Amino acid sequence: MPSPDRLAPVAGLRNVLVHRYADLDVELVANAVDEVLDGFAEYVIQVAAFLRSRVTGEPTDAAG
Repeated sequence: MPSPDRLAPVAGLRNVLVHRYADLDVELVANAVDEVLDGFAEYVIQVAAFLRSRVTGEPTDAAG
């Protein structure tokens, strides 16, 4: 499982995009994209594993 430090920037950018979209600094977002792209695939894997565990009732296992 990845460290929270690696996933935090992805979640943080998502939160800004969803909750503060009217106040976005487009240049700041554009510069942040490169930083969060590295962790984005892992973020998606973790979210999918969580959702799968909610549906199946099995523990979260992002590795499989």
